[in-house]
Amino acid sequence: MDDRTDRRGDVGDSTGSSPAGRIKVVHVVGRPGRSGRGDGGFAPMSSRQVLADLDPARFACHVVTAHPVQSAAEVRKLRPDVLHVHSGSAGQALPAALAAPGAARVLELHEPPQSSAPAAGRPGDALPYGRLLRTLVTRGRFRPFAHSGGVRDAAAAVLGIPRAAIPLLPVGVDVPAPDAASRARLRTSLGVAPNTRLVIGVQRSGEPDFAAFVGVAAKVLAVLGDAGPAVAFAVVGRPDGWLRAMIEEAGIGKRVRIVPPLTRPQDIFDAGDIFLSTGARQGFGSVVAEAMCAGLAVAGPARGGLSDVLEDGVTGRAVRPGDLDALAFAVRELVADDDLRAMLGYAARQHAQARLTRARMVEAYADLYTAAARGPVGTAR
Repeated sequence: MDDRTDRRGDVGDSTGSSPAGRIKVVHVVGRPGRSGRGDGGFAPMSSRQVLADLDPARFACHVVTAHPVQSAAEVRKLRPDVLHVHSGSAGQALPAALAAPGAARVLELHEPPQSSAPAAGRPGDALPYGRLLRTLVTRGRFRPFAHSGGVRDAAAAVLGIPRAAIPLLPVGVDVPAPDAASRARLRTSLGVAPNTRLVIGVQRSGEPDFAAFVGVAAKVLAVLGDAGPAVAFAVVGRPDGWLRAMIEEAGIGKRVRIVPPLTRPQDIFDAGDIFLSTGARQGFGSVVAEAMCAGLAVAGPARGGLSDVLEDGVTGRAVRPGDLDALAFAVRELVADDDLRAMLGYAARQHAQARLTRARMVEAYADLYTAAARGPVGTAR
């Protein structure tokens, strides 16, 4: 998609007019590898899933990936009903908006605009990035939305708008059926006995904070020791030497496995019993949602995206951020209490299947685009 438009589905005639009865949605994202922010120069995975799954009878979807001037030219030709930009490539937004003055506009916030005390007492003035986002919302008439309460709250403070003005849309995950054969196969390859409780972490989207993960593992193992219940830890990620050194320095090398990235990511969730979240990311906790869909009991800090999907004592254990002792206690509790672990894992799976599926995510985006397209010209309602 280098300097080209990626067209998904029938896009109508060459003038860019919308097919009859369909809403034309154009995603504008940065040039591959050069966006300089978190979406890596292309539509994030959730957006790509949405574009692939939206009903083609209702929506005609496009992705424009180019330099700002070139992307504006593509947008002008496409004449969208809804213009969708991402915070990670916000520099593309104003040229695109000028190229489509009649389009409704939505701004997807993936991470909060990080800011120190606002300069001159004006929200968003502390950093150029904050000022840019505030310009998009207040002058460019982009409607912001987010996927986590942490991002929404931080963005509202920086942008100087009410939290209610930033709706939350779920990020959905797939819900595969548990695979007992996969569980047995991976646990055998890791040398984990069937009766050993396996606590897992996954390196993705800010997960985990390795120092915290290793610290919690060390605290859990120091208390349980060899007396049991039997417990082991595994983290999926790059087998970097510094991580191995950290584990060995903590004296827990025999009980912690580093698993290279798996061809089938679901395998680690099948193999695990408890998911330990130690990440500090403010965005939606998609990895946590995947663990919940797999029926794992989750323990983690009550902050950021995890707070949106995990209710302490109901769908998992959420502890005060930064309190590794409390997090280690929660993990030990889940290791020792089979009934509690099963109850929280079952409730987590039920919650995730009801609210955090890919189908629910696509439905929410469809509602967002439909409401935006029905709004006044040049706004995103």
